[in-house]
Amino acid sequence: MRPLARIALVSALVVVALTSLPRAARADVLPAGALGAQVLIEPGGHVGGGLLLDVLQPLGMLRLGFAMGVTAIPSDNSDGRVYVPLLASGALVLGHEGVSLALRLRGGAWAGAVKSGLAGGGMLMAGVHLRYGTDERVAFTLGVDLVREWGHGDRVFWAPTLGLAWALGSEDAP
Repeated sequence: MRPLARIALVSALVVVALTSLPRAARADVLPAGALGAQVLIEPGGHVGGGLLLDVLQPLGMLRLGFAMGVTAIPSDNSDGRVYVPLLASGALVLGHEGVSLALRLRGGAWAGAVKSGLAGGGMLMAGVHLRYGTDERVAFTLGVDLVREWGHGDRVFWAPTLGLAWALGSEDAP
């Protein structure tokens, strides 16, 4: 099975699992989310940036959902791109109030513009984010993700991230 097909299958299974929750469980918990500003640093010298929004369903310490955003990686040659990632997203939040740690894993696809036209491919992100909660529902985040892209050239980036996380109407910290 091709890597992009595997990611699509896993993403579909996550969506099916989330929509299979009993109605009462879905009504009790409102979504959580995180918005992060990233600086993407490629070991070869390219530097770009982006915004990524995670929309997550809290399930105890676990958060499951999706992420989407916009990313730009400028370059003088054909390596530059502006694209939109669409990813299945999961996080494990360790800790409850004050300072906590979120381990995030995202996978899916990206599509956008490159010098030669339109392109797309797969994407996988894994990261660690330190969270400082200002109250039960809002937290500032500081973290780093390792980003692996394939499709229009395989690339790896480090992505330091500064962001904001929240939980709407939930007793859990975001």
